[in-house]
Amino acid sequence: MVDFEAMEKRFDDRTDATLEISLLEYGILRDSKTGYTIFAHPKAWKEDSEDYRDYIYDWTEIDIEQVKEILNDISEGFFSFVGIEKAEYLKMLDNNYLASVIQDIKSYINPWDYLNYDYTLEEVLSQ
Repeated sequence: MVDFEAMEKRFDDRTDATLEISLLEYGILRDSKTGYTIFAHPKAWKEDSEDYRDYIYDWTEIDIEQVKEILNDISEGFFSFVGIEKAEYLKMLDNNYLASVIQDIKSYINPWDYLNYDYTLEEVLSQ
C-alpha cells in the first residue's frame, strides 16, 4: 500500500502543487534533497486515470549539474519550444526545484528514454 502522506513530505519538487497531478498528469516527482526522480507512464493509452495503479514507473537520480549539462548541449530549438531565452532559462535553475525543467527537457528530447517503466509505484518507492 502506498503511503501518500509520506510521499507528500518526501517529493517536494513537482510540476504541480498536488502530488497526484504532478505524478499522473505530468509523470514526474522529485525529492529535492537526494535528486531521486520518479517518472510515470500510463500502462495503456486510454482515458486519463486518477488511479496510480493504472501507471508503470521507473526512477533515476537527477541533479542540477546533469540538467545544466543537458541544457548547455541542447539545441536552440528547445528554448523556442519553452518560449524562454537560454540565458533567462539558466537563471531559473534551482537545485531544489528542477521537476518543471526536467519535464520540459523530457518533452523535447527525453534523455531518460533508457528507463524500463515496468515497476509498480510500491517497488519504486522501496528503492
